[in-house]
Amino acid sequence: MSVVPVTFDPNGLVPVVVQDDTTDQVLMMAFMNRDALDLTRSTGEVHFWSRSRNKIWHKGEISGHVQKVRSINVNCNQDSLLIRVDQLGACCHTGHASCYFREVDADGQLITLGELLFDPEAVYAEGPLRDVALRWIGAYVWLNENDLSDVSGTSKLLHSSSVSYFASRVADELGEVRGVLDGSHVHDGPSEDIVLEGSQVLYWMALAAIRAGVDATEIAADVNRGSGVSGQSTLAELADHIETVRKQWAALETESIAHLVSETVPLLAESAAQLESNLLDMLTTDLADLEGKSYLAPYFSA
Repeated sequence: MSVVPVTFDPNGLVPVVVQDDTTDQVLMMAFMNRDALDLTRSTGEVHFWSRSRNKIWHKGEISGHVQKVRSINVNCNQDSLLIRVDQLGACCHTGHASCYFREVDADGQLITLGELLFDPEAVYAEGPLRDVALRWIGAYVWLNENDLSDVSGTSKLLHSSSVSYFASRVADELGEVRGVLDGSHVHDGPSEDIVLEGSQVLYWMALAAIRAGVDATEIAADVNRGSGVSGQSTLAELADHIETVRKQWAALETESIAHLVSETVPLLAESAAQLESNLLDMLTTDLADLEGKSYLAPYFSA
């Protein structure tokens, strides 16, 4: 990959302005070092250098609100960058579309513009569900990083199957979830069935996301956020929404895996809420199965 002709300051950093490619709205300003710039170019998603944490951070790694690079421009002095992006969700950690959501009035007072697009407490909460989700998704990451194909069917799948195959299985299981909601798919009862089928969606979705290279912390954050739904949709509306997302998983031509994960998890949580269960039950059902595998003992004991 060629080197971008930009000058870094004595600390090895260059300021970066990020602008929405569709609306032209200025979203934020941050810093990159050479590695963050290289990652941004190679992955197509914006990475920065965090001066407070002294590490590279992938924008949207917790919220899922990643920035897809459309273009990178260098200023006349070659000492700053302008990156135009497709912003998924909201840019600012406060829940606003842009970090510049306050206007200074004639008296020097700050006036807040626009509405919150998400609840930051729900998105960034470090609650028990996120801890469980990290433990859960970490097991699949471990099976991907350690080839145990001779003893683990899941590890074999991760090392031999395609993202499109996993996506098709997610679509199949979402069809089962829809069937539980409309009464056409029955095993033991609505509450038990939604947990069973939802846990299957989580399983195949985890494999699809890991095979596609989605960061584990992003997957866990999606699970944590998705648990905050209120169960207000009707069963018919929810079934329709699930069918729409099911078709997107089945097609997998226009949607990214990360985006589909963020769309799917809240639907699972909403389905569980409608049938007197919850997303945690789905998650712990699959986690319990993982914890029962002897070959995963090194992971769970670490």
